[in-house]
Amino acid sequence: MKVLGRSFFWMLFPVLPWATQAVEHEEVAQRVIKLHRGRGAAATQSRQWVRDSCRKLSGLLRQKNAVLNKLKNAIGAVERDVGLSGEEKLFQVHTFEIFQKELNESENSVFQAIYGLQRALQGDYKDVVNMKESSRQRLEALREAAIK
Repeated sequence: MKVLGRSFFWMLFPVLPWATQAVEHEEVAQRVIKLHRGRGAAATQSRQWVRDSCRKLSGLLRQKNAVLNKLKNAIGAVERDVGLSGEEKLFQVHTFEIFQKELNESENSVFQAIYGLQRALQGDYKDVVNMKESSRQRLEALREAAIK
């Protein structure tokens, strides 16, 4: 019986490295599948975030255009109103124009931020001069926005 067990062991001995390799390959395969699924989920979430953000941005732009049209109509109504004095008309029109200007500047700021992000992502991260210039431009844009 002992002889049979030893001979059986010697018969299985050449198969042992193959069995351990199969187990290692299975572990590697499982790890690759897990990583691939993770990437797929991240890519799907990323695409969904981009799609949702684009929808929100386009919705805001439509809403801004609607508000600008209402402001134009309000300016026209103020100018046609005979019950208001010249100074009152001027004040109300000026108020509406300031609001229009603020909306346009806010839109410009959004697109400048997108452009700045795009430049930062395309830039060389190891180039200190480029990073310094980008930081200076962002600070200048923030300073201008704060002043306005």
